[in-house]
Amino acid sequence: MSSKNENGFLKFVKSLRPFEWAIIVVIVFFLGVFIWGFSQPKVTPEIKAINPETKVRLYEFWGQGCPHCAAAAPFLEKIDNEIKELEVIKYETYYSPENQEKNRKVAEALGEEFDGVPLFIVGDSVFRGYDDENGIGKEIKERVDYCIQNSCPDKAGEVLGFQKLANTKNEEAKKEEKFATISTKEAKKLIEENKDNSNFVILDVRTLAEFNENKIDEKAINIDVENPDFVSEINKLDKTKNYLVYCRTGRRSADASKIMSENGFTQIKNMDGGTVEWFNTTKTD
Repeated sequence: MSSKNENGFLKFVKSLRPFEWAIIVVIVFFLGVFIWGFSQPKVTPEIKAINPETKVRLYEFWGQGCPHCAAAAPFLEKIDNEIKELEVIKYETYYSPENQEKNRKVAEALGEEFDGVPLFIVGDSVFRGYDDENGIGKEIKERVDYCIQNSCPDKAGEVLGFQKLANTKNEEAKKEEKFATISTKEAKKLIEENKDNSNFVILDVRTLAEFNENKIDEKAINIDVENPDFVSEINKLDKTKNYLVYCRTGRRSADASKIMSENGFTQIKNMDGGTVEWFNTTKTD
């Protein structure tokens, strides 16, 4: 640039009045915002057709760049491919205000706090965070298996506007069950009402290691439903008493309740959601 042109540019800059400088600053600011937004990674909307074989949906609210969400991705892809009755539906929330609002509404409907991802929902059970297939992954998988067999309510689907899942066969089978399935909220009320009732028994059917790690009540007794001696052990119990049966997610306790009913127990309540839902409940009843 020549000296003459430089002097001309300096004269132009010096001639600018304050309001003209303000206009230039605003233009530069919005231009910078536009360039930044354009340079951000784009999230491709995930659209999944409704599968007629679907019996349970797994919803994930996740964020692009979230390490725990990235760790969960291979696991979700694996079970989505392996379980034909399962449909995995994902909502990215970091770059989508619309999905953030969906996350808020679903959390509110389930009585959960709207804070952080990943958040997984299976039926009416909520799972926060992700570690690996043997931790949160195993809990999610067990809940999916349970809901396939027992037709769990699709609460998130109701909020998000999905078509109601039909599981007629399981609904008919439930009518023939000789035990009742109750929520963790109902179980808490039941325990409180029967705290001094000697005819009320809380039966934990998880492994001894799980039982020793945590239990829903200090009066609970433990008989592992997957132990070969389960039938002989429960037959030592008083079949006239009332039983609240629970496990980690509700799958094993449903199996145990069925076995107990087949062996002459008549007053059985299976706690749906298990210890996962019991200890993860944040809303005060």
